[in-house]
Amino acid sequence: MLVCSAYRRAIGSRVLGCPIPLKQRKWSTSSKSSGKCSSAVKLRIALTALGASAALAGQLRAHEVLKAAEYHQELRVCNAFPSEKSLDLVKGDELLTKKPLPYLQCSSFEEPLKAGDNLEFKSGNDTAGVFTVYDVPKHDAIFVLVAHKRAALASKSGYELDFLSHVFAPTDTAQLAVIDAYNGAESNMSISTVGGNESRSEPLSFGTATGINAGTYGVILDANGRPQSLSFTADKKECYVLVRTGWKAARQNLTYPEQLVIYPDARGSAASFGIAGVLAMLISQFF
Repeated sequence: MLVCSAYRRAIGSRVLGCPIPLKQRKWSTSSKSSGKCSSAVKLRIALTALGASAALAGQLRAHEVLKAAEYHQELRVCNAFPSEKSLDLVKGDELLTKKPLPYLQCSSFEEPLKAGDNLEFKSGNDTAGVFTVYDVPKHDAIFVLVAHKRAALASKSGYELDFLSHVFAPTDTAQLAVIDAYNGAESNMSISTVGGNESRSEPLSFGTATGINAGTYGVILDANGRPQSLSFTADKKECYVLVRTGWKAARQNLTYPEQLVIYPDARGSAASFGIAGVLAMLISQFF
């Protein structure tokens, strides 16, 4: 695994640590289409030592009794599929969503996962796509799954549900994964600290994960010359996902504007920002 000291320490004078490509954190792929980060792995191992009597040459015989490991693993799902229809999430016979998840919204599930599990996304009574879990790590983890839209393969017509995923492993710093679910051209994006004596800004790359210091940040996306922004407050050891979504279509009535979504926000839900309100956001962040 690629790890550098900057990522581990979350250097105080910099906004970001060492970016790690998301492809190195891949935990599964789709079969049909394409808690907070805790401080340490909760391996609970009980060691029991049984001593022999002094009559047996004073020797101590130790016997180790190992209990089953217990991990805190959380599933976080974001709906980045531009549509008026919401999505339900089903695992086996269990409906995980209390209510359908609308576009631009995310949700967390305290749901144990194992290899072979199928996560079925449904729109009404129809199956929109299935994500198959091939393997899970043997440590505390937060699994991020972003359902997004893509053009169907050449042999088909229309659009399909596809998936982007990432696994957060425990660290002492906050972490930020940056995921691009937009079908349009790439845009430049930067992240900067908000407040304090001075503000530092650094470029932010899609498809990477990095450690960040606790604090408040502003994110600026240059969407073809039309800046978009959002702000969020990062808590120590929490894991955040930043998603660029939307859909660029030839017909205007099928187009969804380019937007940023951050999860979780201060309220524990997903916050999304588009063109509207950008000026006010910029004023509040940088003046």
